[in-house]
Amino acid sequence: MQQKSELPEGWETSDLGSLISIASGKYIKREDYSKIPDQPYPVAGAGGPIGYTDSYNFTSPIITLGRVGAAGALTVYKKNAWVTDNTLVIKPNSQDLFNWLIRYFQTVDWISIQTGSSQPLITQKIVKALTIPLPPLAEQHRIVTAIEALFARLDAAQARLDRVPGILQQFRQAVLAAACDGRLTEDWRAEHPNIENSRKYLEITLNTLSSGKKKIQTPDTSGLNDIPDKWCWATIEQLASPEARSIQSGPFGSNLLHSEFQDSGILAIGIDNVQNGFFSYGKEHRISPEKYEELRKYTARPLDLLITVMATIGRCCVFPENCETAIITKHVYRITSNQDLVSPHYLFQTLRGAIPVQQQIQNQIRGQTRPGINGTILKSIAIPLPPIPEQDEIVHRADALFALADQIEARVATAKERTETLRQSILTQAFSGQLVPTEAELAQRERREYEPALVLLERIKSSI
Repeated sequence: MQQKSELPEGWETSDLGSLISIASGKYIKREDYSKIPDQPYPVAGAGGPIGYTDSYNFTSPIITLGRVGAAGALTVYKKNAWVTDNTLVIKPNSQDLFNWLIRYFQTVDWISIQTGSSQPLITQKIVKALTIPLPPLAEQHRIVTAIEALFARLDAAQARLDRVPGILQQFRQAVLAAACDGRLTEDWRAEHPNIENSRKYLEITLNTLSSGKKKIQTPDTSGLNDIPDKWCWATIEQLASPEARSIQSGPFGSNLLHSEFQDSGILAIGIDNVQNGFFSYGKEHRISPEKYEELRKYTARPLDLLITVMATIGRCCVFPENCETAIITKHVYRITSNQDLVSPHYLFQTLRGAIPVQQQIQNQIRGQTRPGINGTILKSIAIPLPPIPEQDEIVHRADALFALADQIEARVATAKERTETLRQSILTQAFSGQLVPTEAELAQRERREYEPALVLLERIKSSI
C-alpha cells in the first residue's frame, strides 16, 4: 500500500479497524435452511450464498469475507442475511465508505496475508490491520462511478467471451456431423467424379478375407439416413483388421485385479485415459512387467481406436503411434481397423460425431446399475463409409477446422485473462489517484475550496 507521501493531494491513509465494525457469523444447522429460494433471507457462506432461510442475524447492507474455507472471498448483500460462522461481516462506520470499501477489498491479496498452516484463515485482526487509502469523499464517488462504468464494459466483454466455448462446441459437432453425412466434402466429390465406389471395394476386400471363414455380419440400414452415392454403410466388424483380436476388451475378473495396479511398470489404459478426442495419461494405473507378459494379448496397437463401453459410454480416441507400451482394461475396447478400408482417424470421427452412429450406441446400452455396451453390440454398429481418398480429405478438412476452433479457444482464454488483468489495472489506477482527476486538481482548476479526506476521517471518528 502507498505511503502517505506518495498519495495525491487531499488523500489520507487509515487503518481499516478505525473505519469499520467487524464480526463473525453464527452457525446454522442444515435443516434450518433450504436450497430452494422460497424463504426471504439468503444464507451467506464463506464463498457466497448457500441457501435461504426465514431468519437473519445481520441487517443489510453488509460486506462479507470468507473467514475459513473460501478465505477472502468477497460478497455484498443488499438485503438482510443469515451469515454463517465461517464468514466475517463488515460494516463501515460511515455508509459513505461502503462502495469504496468494496472496491478496496478487491485489491487485497488475501492469499499473501492468510494465516493458519493446515487451513487458510482470515481473522478479524488481519482485516483491522489493513491500511486503506482514502481520497476526499467527492473524489471517492467519482472514482467508484468510473470503476463501475469500466467494469460494466469488461463484464459485457466477459459475457460475450463466456459464450464462445459453447458456440465452438456446437461448431465442432456440426463439423463432425457434416463430415459423416457427406456435406463437408460435397465440392470434393464434384471435382472427383471417377472415384471408386466404397461398397464395391468393401465387397471385394471382404470376399477375399472371408474365403473359407465365418461370414461377417452386414449392417442393418433400416432407419439410417441417406448418404452420398459412392458411400456405403459398413459395420465395425466389417472394417476391423483381419489380424487376431482386432476388436477386443481388456481382461476381466481375476485376470487383472485392482490390487495388482502399481505406480510404475506397464501402463494399463482405463476410462480416464480415453478422453473425448484425445488420449490422456491422466490417472495412471500400471502393472508389473511380469503381469504384462501374462496379458500381452491385450496390448494396444498404434492407431487403435479406443472406446469406453462402461460408465462413460462411447468416449473415444486414437491410440497415439508414439505412445509407450500399454494394455487395455475391462471397460475399454480397442478396435484395430483394416486401413485398406477405413482410416483410423475417420473411424474415430464417425464414432465421435456421426449422429446416426451415436444413436445406435445410445439405443443399445444395456444394464440398469452398470449400463454399458458389449462386443456384440459394438461389432454391429454401422458407420457411413466413403472411399479412402475421400476419408483422407474429410479427416484433413475436419482437422483444419478443429485447429481453427482450438486457435479461437486459445485466443478467448487469453482475452479472458486480459480482462482480469484490466480489472486489476483499473483498481490500481483508482487507488493511486490516476483513474479520474483528483479533487485537488479540480478545485484548483475551478478556483474553489474542497474537503480533504482528513476532514472525512475526523468526522467518522467523532461519530463513533
